[in-house]
Amino acid sequence: MKKIKIGIIGTSVGIRTHLKGFRYFQDEAEVYAIAGSSLERSREFSKEYDIPVACADYKELCDIEDLDLVCITTPNKFHREMLLYAISKNKNIICEKPMVDTLEEAKEINQITKNYNKILIIDHQLRFNPYILKIKKMINNGTLGKIYNVHLNQQGTGFTNEDATWSWSFDGEESGGSSCNGLSFYRLN
Repeated sequence: MKKIKIGIIGTSVGIRTHLKGFRYFQDEAEVYAIAGSSLERSREFSKEYDIPVACADYKELCDIEDLDLVCITTPNKFHREMLLYAISKNKNIICEKPMVDTLEEAKEINQITKNYNKILIIDHQLRFNPYILKIKKMINNGTLGKIYNVHLNQQGTGFTNEDATWSWSFDGEESGGSSCNGLSFYRLN
């Protein structure tokens, strides 16, 4: 069986999360290429993580003809342009959430991919967390009554470290918006 050749765009979540996941299936998949914010950064991660090809940018990565899957793990504000390019190259795509920033952009991607013959999915790693599964079970078995809306925001202790370096994910404009803590259920008794 031919291994699936994967290219990762982004060197943060792409390395921390996706690389580990893909390497778990080393008999079926190979992380073949990486594109960071510069060729130097790509080379650094390529060498450190034994990834065969370091690309200068996402376009060079998407231009690799025999690449089977592109994984977009960059800051949110870059997703749309990278998606559009990967789609134009007819690639299978996994994109970190959110795929785009506005309803208009979502409609644009939906229209462009109406007859797309490849996989295009949004990665949402929280989907299989135990507390999410527990909430889903409680909703499905009626424990919480009839649910009309669920609002859930996750908070981790990593964001409370005052000595942490700045990250694009802390910036409302860079990350596509910010959220507050809380879990709200709306139901009828």
